Amino acid sequence: MHSLLQQTHEILRFDLNPDFVETLAIEVAWRYDRLYEELRDDAALPLELKLSEFAARRANCAIRAMVLAAQQHGVPYSFRSLECNGQQKILLKMGRIVLIQEPFLELSDAPRVADYKRELADTHGLIRQLELNLGDVPNRDLDWSGSILAVLLHGASGPRFTRRDRALGGLMLGVPDGGYATWVARLDLYRIAMFGLEKARFSTEGGPSTTPPSDQKDEVIVRLKKKQQSRVYL
Repeated sequence: MHSLLQQTHEILRFDLNPDFVETLAIEVAWRYDRLYEELRDDAALPLELKLSEFAARRANCAIRAMVLAAQQHGVPYSFRSLECNGQQKILLKMGRIVLIQEPFLELSDAPRVADYKRELADTHGLIRQLELNLGDVPNRDLDWSGSILAVLLHGASGPRFTRRDRALGGLMLGVPDGGYATWVARLDLYRIAMFGLEKARFSTEGGPSTTPPSDQKDEVIVRLKKKQQSRVYL
């Protein structure tokens, strides 16, 4: 298990594109803010419905940000149609990393399991080999053997419908176990966006950490001045 954890850390450090992460972090933050403004200005919705609408639509903020960052930095991606309900779920491949997204309420949240997530977690691992056909992705991108599933975790800063509370308050990368029951490791993407991969910190669950724990807190807020800026300000 320790060997697999170290391999997971090595894959994330070597294959995670820091330029992609920086673009992603800025874009998710801006899309959270745009969604807040859109709902704030909607006179037809009462406050409680604005909160529920924000919760329902914030996943799309991350999906659109992932697509934009992938297109900008040449990262292959595709959408998978679920057989059960026809929903389209984005899968992005960065080296040996298979990336999906999942909103959270608290940074300490456990993974929210679903059949397709469990399938991905079970088949995209260091102890399993997989070649997954994603439709129009070129054949050279279809060999996903030895890959790991990682989840873009994102959430708002607080519970109220204010600009401060609806701002992006957390952005992490979680690696689930094969059953999608717990996080094997989590990586603070803020530190990568600000300082690069050399400052990346991992946190592990279920035992003593072999790496320094993340110092990201729930109350952290991304503060942006201009979209063209090259760093995420906290």
